[in-house]
Amino acid sequence: MFRRFLTMLIFLTVLLSISSCNQSSNNSELNNEYQSEKNIDIDWVNFIKLNGIQYVDTNFSVDNEKLGPKIDEVNFKLSGNISDTNYEIKDGDAAYLEKGTPIYSINGYNSTFRIAVKDKDQVIVYQVFSNPNAKVGSDIADIFDKVDFIRINNSENGEVIATITEEKTVKDITDMLLNSPVEISSDRQAEKLYLVAFYLKDGSEFKGAYSLENNQFTSVYMKFMLPPDFQIAIEEEIKLDSE
Repeated sequence: MFRRFLTMLIFLTVLLSISSCNQSSNNSELNNEYQSEKNIDIDWVNFIKLNGIQYVDTNFSVDNEKLGPKIDEVNFKLSGNISDTNYEIKDGDAAYLEKGTPIYSINGYNSTFRIAVKDKDQVIVYQVFSNPNAKVGSDIADIFDKVDFIRINNSENGEVIATITEEKTVKDITDMLLNSPVEISSDRQAEKLYLVAFYLKDGSEFKGAYSLENNQFTSVYMKFMLPPDFQIAIEEEIKLDSE
């Protein structure tokens, strides 16, 4: 699970960085890092765009009873139809879903955070990775009162550095994340990063790369500017686990 997330994080980072010049309009071209010609066979990330928000598929699903009302449907499938890397992604576009595929909300989650699509006998969850309208962390991650525990991993090898289970500490760290200002950014720092994962009570996760040096948490393309107390809390947990 760690390797899949890290691979997706790196892949999306590269893809989005390619088109950072167009990010002011949030119309990034989600194409493979090796594409250099205008008309090619594009290896799309499995995404959906709705209301200016871009979502990517996750490695978890939900039961049918968790499915909320239909909120929209796919207007256009890019795979097999678009070979121009300058194509501007529009609301209703999806990489691999057929036109007319229903898109649903998920009970218990804001649709700005997660949406769902039926795939045979499964309900596949898509999670936000870019929202130009978000101002604070809670506009991105609908995880208030939903976090069971927090885990800190080494971003290079996946080694678990610390696991935070104390209820008050989990709540305090989560609240700081949700109340912090956010922005879309393609900046990627070279300093040491940690992978911080918020494990939710339903078994799913919200993860991102955390820079202890800059005290910033980045979930793919959304950067969270955290308060000093967040850095202090993470440092303390890392020290406690190493003792």
